[in-house]
Amino acid sequence: MERRVYLRSDDLDMNVDVVGCSQAVDGTFHVELSATLIHPHGGGQPSDVGTIGQASVIRVIQVNDDVIHICDREEPIGSACIQVSSPHRVLHARLHSAGHLIGYCGERLGWKAVKAHHWPGEARVVFEAGQGMELMTADTIERLANEQVAAASPRYTFQEGQV
Repeated sequence: MERRVYLRSDDLDMNVDVVGCSQAVDGTFHVELSATLIHPHGGGQPSDVGTIGQASVIRVIQVNDDVIHICDREEPIGSACIQVSSPHRVLHARLHSAGHLIGYCGERLGWKAVKAHHWPGEARVVFEAGQGMELMTADTIERLANEQVAAASPRYTFQEGQV
């Protein structure tokens, strides 16, 4: 199983080993690495994009325990430098964090966040009514979110089982 460095690092480049590369039916190349900083599609957000050596990473998917980097060209087996596109990473991270923050604020009002989609241009959080829910308005969510941002709380990452 590949080391998912993106789970514990905000770095945008690193040296890795290309351990597999095969051409797909659609003409793209599926590249497997010894480790990766390039976040796959999932959790309601699109994948990172970037480069592996000379290949452009179009998208990244997770298939079972493997992270597959879908690229525009073949990348030879061996050492390569990977780079994450900073503008894409920053935008996706901000939208994802904002979605969780909005979900948290809604839950403080008694609503239950049941689904989130963090894609540019279509980001949203879906709520279901909970017990004792209060009226949820954009102004209320904005106020609660701004309170959380002003608190400047530290970020914590933890793993439960495979999640």
